[in-house]
Amino acid sequence: MPAKTAKPSSPPPPPPPPSVAVAAETSPNPTTAPGTASPLAGGGGNNALLGGGKCPDAQAALDATNAYRARHSSPSLQWSVSLAASSQDYAELLAKTCNLVHSGSQEFGENLMKIATYPKVTDYSCTSSIDNWYEEVGYYSFTQTPMTDNWSKGVGHFTQLVWRATTAVGCGVAIADKPTTLPSGKSLMGSCKVVVCRYKPFGNVGSDPAFLANVLPQVRK
Repeated sequence: MPAKTAKPSSPPPPPPPPSVAVAAETSPNPTTAPGTASPLAGGGGNNALLGGGKCPDAQAALDATNAYRARHSSPSLQWSVSLAASSQDYAELLAKTCNLVHSGSQEFGENLMKIATYPKVTDYSCTSSIDNWYEEVGYYSFTQTPMTDNWSKGVGHFTQLVWRATTAVGCGVAIADKPTTLPSGKSLMGSCKVVVCRYKPFGNVGSDPAFLANVLPQVRK
Protein backbone atom coordinates (compact mmCIF):
# COMPACT_ATOMS: atom_id res chain seq x y z
CA MET A 1 0.00 0.00 0.00
CA PRO A 2 1.37 3.47 -0.83
CA ALA A 3 2.27 5.49 2.24
CA LYS A 4 2.05 9.24 2.11
CA THR A 5 2.20 11.93 4.76
CA ALA A 6 1.94 15.63 4.08
CA LYS A 7 3.02 18.02 6.78
CA PRO A 8 3.28 21.79 6.83
CA SER A 9 5.91 23.19 9.10
CA SER A 10 4.93 24.40 12.51
CA PRO A 11 4.77 28.13 11.86
CA PRO A 12 7.40 30.15 13.66
CA PRO A 13 6.14 32.01 16.73
CA PRO A 14 5.03 35.56 15.93
CA PRO A 15 7.76 38.05 16.74
CA PRO A 16 6.92 39.94 19.94
CA PRO A 17 7.31 43.70 20.37
CA PRO A 18 10.92 44.86 20.87
CA SER A 19 10.58 44.84 24.66
CA VAL A 20 9.97 41.07 24.72
CA ALA A 21 12.72 38.48 24.34
CA VAL A 22 12.73 36.59 21.03
CA ALA A 23 13.44 32.87 20.79
CA ALA A 24 16.53 32.07 18.75
CA GLU A 25 14.62 29.84 16.32
CA THR A 26 11.94 32.42 15.55
CA SER A 27 11.45 33.12 11.85
CA PRO A 28 10.67 35.68 10.69
CA ASN A 29 11.61 38.01 13.54
CA PRO A 30 10.34 41.48 12.65
CA THR A 31 10.20 44.19 15.26
CA THR A 32 8.91 46.89 12.95
CA ALA A 33 5.45 48.13 12.18
CA PRO A 34 3.57 46.70 9.18
CA GLY A 35 4.87 48.00 5.88
CA THR A 36 8.17 49.31 7.27
CA ALA A 37 10.26 46.18 6.69
CA SER A 38 13.25 46.20 4.38
CA PRO A 39 12.39 46.88 0.72
CA LEU A 40 12.60 44.18 -1.92
CA ALA A 41 16.07 42.83 -2.55
CA GLY A 42 17.46 42.03 -5.98
CA GLY A 43 15.03 40.10 -8.14
CA GLY A 44 11.94 41.32 -6.35
CA GLY A 45 9.09 41.69 -8.80
CA ASN A 46 10.94 40.10 -11.73
CA ASN A 47 8.26 37.67 -12.87
CA ALA A 48 8.98 37.50 -16.60
CA LEU A 49 9.75 33.77 -16.57
CA LEU A 50 8.98 32.95 -12.92
CA GLY A 51 12.53 31.69 -12.59
CA GLY A 52 14.79 31.07 -9.64
CA GLY A 53 13.25 27.84 -8.37
CA LYS A 54 12.26 24.45 -9.75
CA CYS A 55 8.47 24.55 -9.28
CA PRO A 56 7.15 23.43 -12.69
CA ASP A 57 3.84 25.08 -11.83
CA ALA A 58 5.29 28.38 -10.59
CA GLN A 59 2.68 30.41 -12.46
CA ALA A 60 -0.15 28.30 -11.02
CA ALA A 61 1.35 28.65 -7.53
CA LEU A 62 1.54 32.42 -7.93
CA ASP A 63 -2.00 32.54 -9.32
CA ALA A 64 -3.32 30.48 -6.38
CA THR A 65 -1.50 32.73 -3.92
CA ASN A 66 -3.01 35.84 -5.46
CA ALA A 67 -6.49 34.31 -5.67
CA TYR A 68 -6.39 33.55 -1.95
CA ARG A 69 -5.08 37.03 -1.19
CA ALA A 70 -7.90 38.59 -3.21
CA ARG A 71 -10.40 36.85 -0.94
CA HIS A 72 -9.01 38.93 1.91
CA SER A 73 -8.61 42.25 0.06
CA SER A 74 -4.83 41.88 -0.20
CA PRO A 75 -3.06 43.04 -3.39
CA SER A 76 -1.42 40.56 -5.72
CA LEU A 77 2.18 39.53 -5.17
CA GLN A 78 4.93 39.67 -7.77
CA TRP A 79 7.31 36.77 -8.30
CA SER A 80 10.83 37.36 -6.98
CA VAL A 81 13.59 35.42 -8.73
CA SER A 82 15.95 35.97 -5.81
CA LEU A 83 13.41 34.71 -3.27
CA ALA A 84 12.71 31.69 -5.47
CA ALA A 85 16.42 30.94 -5.76
CA SER A 86 16.99 31.11 -2.01
CA SER A 87 13.85 29.03 -1.43
CA GLN A 88 15.18 26.43 -3.86
CA ASP A 89 18.52 26.22 -2.08
CA TYR A 90 16.81 25.81 1.29
CA ALA A 91 14.33 23.22 0.00
CA GLU A 92 17.24 21.10 -1.24
CA LEU A 93 18.94 21.39 2.15
CA LEU A 94 15.81 20.39 4.10
CA ALA A 95 14.91 17.51 1.78
CA LYS A 96 18.17 15.75 2.63
CA THR A 97 17.06 15.27 6.26
CA CYS A 98 13.28 15.51 5.72
CA ASN A 99 13.19 17.72 8.80
CA LEU A 100 11.37 21.07 8.63
CA VAL A 101 13.35 23.76 10.42
CA HIS A 102 12.87 27.46 9.73
CA SER A 103 15.95 29.31 8.56
CA GLY A 104 15.61 32.02 11.19
CA SER A 105 16.36 34.78 8.69
CA GLN A 106 15.37 38.34 9.52
CA GLU A 107 15.00 39.21 5.83
CA PHE A 108 11.81 37.43 4.78
CA GLY A 109 8.78 35.41 5.83
CA GLU A 110 8.91 31.68 5.20
CA ASN A 111 6.37 28.87 4.72
CA LEU A 112 7.46 25.23 4.62
CA MET A 113 5.79 21.95 3.64
CA LYS A 114 7.04 18.38 3.42
CA ILE A 115 5.55 15.18 2.01
CA ALA A 116 7.17 11.86 2.90
CA THR A 117 6.12 9.05 0.55
CA TYR A 118 6.62 5.48 -0.50
CA PRO A 119 6.93 4.68 -3.37
CA LYS A 120 9.10 7.60 -4.43
CA VAL A 121 7.26 10.75 -5.43
CA THR A 122 8.02 12.29 -8.81
CA ASP A 123 5.59 15.21 -8.63
CA TYR A 124 7.50 18.47 -8.20
CA SER A 125 4.40 20.69 -8.22
CA CYS A 126 4.11 23.41 -5.58
CA THR A 127 0.50 24.63 -5.83
CA SER A 128 -0.89 22.00 -3.46
CA SER A 129 1.29 23.44 -0.69
CA ILE A 130 -0.30 26.86 -1.22
CA ASP A 131 -3.71 25.22 -0.90
CA ASN A 132 -2.69 23.43 2.30
CA TRP A 133 -1.42 26.62 3.90
CA TYR A 134 -4.60 28.48 3.07
CA GLU A 135 -6.73 25.78 4.72
CA GLU A 136 -5.60 27.17 8.08
CA VAL A 137 -8.15 29.97 7.52
CA GLY A 138 -10.73 27.59 8.95
CA TYR A 139 -9.09 27.93 12.37
CA TYR A 140 -8.67 31.72 12.25
CA SER A 141 -11.00 34.00 14.22
CA PHE A 142 -11.31 37.56 12.93
CA THR A 143 -11.47 39.28 16.30
CA GLN A 144 -10.27 42.65 17.54
CA THR A 145 -7.23 40.99 19.12
CA PRO A 146 -6.36 38.54 16.32
CA MET A 147 -2.72 37.80 17.06
CA THR A 148 -3.47 37.17 20.73
CA ASP A 149 -6.49 35.00 19.94
CA ASN A 150 -5.12 32.99 17.01
CA TRP A 151 -1.41 32.35 17.13
CA SER A 152 -1.59 29.30 19.38
CA LYS A 153 -3.82 27.67 16.74
CA GLY A 154 -0.93 27.28 14.30
CA VAL A 155 -2.28 29.54 11.56
CA GLY A 156 0.94 31.33 10.64
CA HIS A 157 1.13 29.90 7.12
CA PHE A 158 -2.30 31.32 6.28
CA THR A 159 -1.55 34.71 7.79
CA GLN A 160 1.76 35.05 5.91
CA LEU A 161 0.07 33.94 2.69
CA VAL A 162 -2.54 36.73 2.82
CA TRP A 163 -0.50 39.36 4.73
CA ARG A 164 -1.52 42.62 3.11
CA ALA A 165 1.82 44.45 3.31
CA THR A 166 3.74 41.64 1.59
CA THR A 167 4.52 42.39 -2.06
CA ALA A 168 6.72 39.56 -3.38
CA VAL A 169 7.05 35.79 -3.19
CA GLY A 170 9.33 33.09 -4.56
CA CYS A 171 9.14 29.32 -4.13
CA GLY A 172 11.35 26.28 -4.55
CA VAL A 173 10.92 22.50 -4.34
CA ALA A 174 13.23 19.54 -3.84
CA ILE A 175 12.87 15.76 -3.59
CA ALA A 176 15.40 13.47 -1.91
CA ASP A 177 15.55 9.76 -1.15
CA LYS A 178 14.19 8.76 2.25
CA PRO A 179 14.48 5.21 3.59
CA THR A 180 11.24 3.78 4.99
CA THR A 181 11.18 0.85 7.42
CA LEU A 182 8.09 -1.34 7.40
CA PRO A 183 6.70 -2.97 10.59
CA SER A 184 8.25 -6.21 9.36
CA GLY A 185 11.65 -4.59 9.53
CA LYS A 186 12.10 -4.49 5.78
CA SER A 187 13.71 -1.30 4.53
CA LEU A 188 12.41 0.35 1.36
CA MET A 189 13.47 3.52 -0.39
CA GLY A 190 10.87 6.27 -0.40
CA SER A 191 11.26 9.99 -0.84
CA CYS A 192 10.84 13.32 0.88
CA LYS A 193 9.46 16.34 -0.97
CA VAL A 194 9.93 19.81 0.51
CA VAL A 195 8.35 23.04 -0.70
CA VAL A 196 9.63 26.41 0.53
CA CYS A 197 8.08 29.81 -0.20
CA ARG A 198 9.62 33.06 1.00
CA TYR A 199 7.93 36.45 1.23
CA LYS A 200 8.98 40.13 1.33
CA PRO A 201 8.30 42.21 3.25
CA PHE A 202 7.78 39.58 5.93
CA GLY A 203 4.38 39.09 7.54
CA ASN A 204 3.32 37.92 10.99
CA VAL A 205 4.52 41.08 12.71
CA GLY A 206 3.86 40.31 16.36
CA SER A 207 1.08 42.65 17.45
CA ASP A 208 -2.70 42.74 17.36
CA PRO A 209 -2.79 46.04 15.39
CA ALA A 210 -0.49 44.54 12.73
CA PHE A 211 -2.74 41.50 12.33
CA LEU A 212 -5.84 43.69 12.21
CA ALA A 213 -4.33 45.76 9.40
CA ASN A 214 -2.92 42.87 7.37
CA VAL A 215 -5.21 39.85 7.78
CA LEU A 216 -8.65 41.01 6.71
CA PRO A 217 -11.93 39.06 6.78
CA GLN A 218 -12.87 37.12 3.68
CA VAL A 219 -14.90 39.20 1.25
CA ARG A 220 -15.40 36.55 -1.43
CA LYS A 221 -14.77 32.89 -2.20
